[in-house]
Amino acid sequence: MKGNHHISQLLIFDMDAGWSSHGSGIGANQTYVAEPIMEYLASAYFRNQGYIVDKFNERLSSSRKNLDLFAISYPDLQSILSNHDIGNSGLYLCELESPLWGKKKNRVKKSEDREITAVIEAESSRGSESSGYKQVKTDLKNGEFNHGYVSAPFIKEKDREDIGIVTFDNKGSLFTEECLENYADGKKSSELLQRVERIIKLALLKNIPISKVLDLLPPINSFWEIYNSVEEISLSSIVQYVRKHHRTEKEQKRKT
Repeated sequence: MKGNHHISQLLIFDMDAGWSSHGSGIGANQTYVAEPIMEYLASAYFRNQGYIVDKFNERLSSSRKNLDLFAISYPDLQSILSNHDIGNSGLYLCELESPLWGKKKNRVKKSEDREITAVIEAESSRGSESSGYKQVKTDLKNGEFNHGYVSAPFIKEKDREDIGIVTFDNKGSLFTEECLENYADGKKSSELLQRVERIIKLALLKNIPISKVLDLLPPINSFWEIYNSVEEISLSSIVQYVRKHHRTEKEQKRKT
């Protein structure tokens, strides 16, 4: 497995509350590492690799409820965001709701030059690797995802290529292994990416008042219709509209 980083190079939050140990070192004497820690570690890794990462309300997929995490590479969409200094590659979905666009460059490498959808199952140190593998394999059956990963601590060896791995050892060294098998059905994967694009548009629109959102969209009769009506507006148009609103607000504040 690849081991080029220490987990502290990826994380932006203090994780001390997520594990407990006795002795020295992260994994001394059977450290307990909670599942949310492994979920966050995987999210930080894939964000650093240039993916859009989020739980996407846990219902991005039609396979089952409560999937742990999704990582999406969507080059056409991400290039539009990057051209407006939004993310510049990898990002968490919540970053699109931030008013700090363009104030700093995101120093992560570009994501893949092809569309990739991945599902990640996180396991605690008390969980079972085989249980994680089994769950991911189940999630991959419907053809919506290219790849599947298990994120769990202290995996010493990987004896299979059909599932990827994100793990670390008792010294905090990160190890990863790519999923080499492609499970995607073209149509189902494309439909999932369409849902991702819609969700990203809606996240961007959270930056402006609902009255301005309604001015941009075609006439609607209910708030629920916003979910589908955003498909009629291009991502680039939405970004430009939100930026224009922010510029107008700043100008008005300077005048007062």
